[in-house]
Amino acid sequence: MPNNITLEQKAYEEIKKFIIQGKYSPGTYITEASLVNDLNMSRTPIRRALVKLESLGLVKHFKNQGSMVQNIHITMIDIVNFLECRLFLGIGSIEKAKRKMLDFPIHEMNECIQLLKNAVADEEHDLYFEEANHYHNLILQTSQNDLMMETIENLQNKFEIIASKYYSYRRSSVENHIKKYEELTKFFEEKEYDQALNLYNEMMKEKIQSLF
Repeated sequence: MPNNITLEQKAYEEIKKFIIQGKYSPGTYITEASLVNDLNMSRTPIRRALVKLESLGLVKHFKNQGSMVQNIHITMIDIVNFLECRLFLGIGSIEKAKRKMLDFPIHEMNECIQLLKNAVADEEHDLYFEEANHYHNLILQTSQNDLMMETIENLQNKFEIIASKYYSYRRSSVENHIKKYEELTKFFEEKEYDQALNLYNEMMKEKIQSLF
């Protein structure tokens, strides 16, 4: 995590990670007191993190009992709709960059690609999907549209808990995806926007088709 992350954000990310990993399984009650021990931090950032997690539907607060981890049901169609939403927003972001000659965060994109390679080498599937999401968010950030980013991040937080279960994690497949991320980043660096649009469209449609 970045050094400048707030305690509230750190608590949020840690609790969410424990939900994803199954440490806090659906139906489990988690209290502020138990989280103080698990996360080694005070109640205030934990309380705020739980409010955010409840707003996303990941937990539900019950008076005098704590927050119960929810059993989130997301269908294949929901996943496809999410990816199509990301596709349309990504295309819009690239087209805006083309019109205004905006720069993409090339250094961060290359760092992300290296982390993707590390995740594949270490067989860290969850890390791979986390960094893949990060790469796509870097594309959207270039649009400088805060509402778009808030919308996609809220959707992403709900979907990432189960999304990786829908994807086929074949080493040859993800290595091919990484090569395309490298090619896409090169197009961004050289401001070859039309080529970037074509490749991004191709990558996203391949990802959607891989679900079936």
